[in-house]
Amino acid sequence: MNTQEFASQYRESVSQILNHLQSMAIISNRLENNIVEVGTSVQNLNKMVEDFLKQQDLEKLSDQSSDQTFD
Repeated sequence: MNTQEFASQYRESVSQILNHLQSMAIISNRLENNIVEVGTSVQNLNKMVEDFLKQQDLEKLSDQSSDQTFD
């Protein structure tokens, strides 16, 4: 292998490595976006469940107070 062949193979290898790194950066960015979306969804779901449970507690208290007024 002469110097020109070595340099050509070196450049090709570096080019492939850089392409792989770029692909991994794109995948990493997409993954990060998906993680943020899932986190937001979990927060929204948590808020909905908390609101529902509060509403259930209020309804239970309301039912208990109406039961006591009829006693």
